[in-house]
Amino acid sequence: MATVRIATRRTPDFVQRYPELVTGEIPLAGVAGWEVKVNATGLPFSWTPLSATDVIGFKADEVRLSDVDAEALKRSRCKSIAVLRKGIYVPGKELETMLQLVFGLR
Repeated sequence: MATVRIATRRTPDFVQRYPELVTGEIPLAGVAGWEVKVNATGLPFSWTPLSATDVIGFKADEVRLSDVDAEALKRSRCKSIAVLRKGIYVPGKELETMLQLVFGLR
């Protein structure tokens, strides 16, 4: 449905509880961010730790969306996962809620 990248050094409790959802290795210098794949309901199902070079240009706790499935968005209108604003996808209400719960964002 969508891929979310977030620049944060936090390792979410969700990842510690479900390590089988983590793809890739933890960078030697530590985690500088996460790439999270979410389904049409906003549930995260794949977590990839990112190194500092993967989040160059990001501000602390900045969230960026990529690989948004526009057709899935149309089919799942009851959920607001991603919203198109000025030609760029930004997190919708349900995705913002998930990010707040998992990463402690405000």
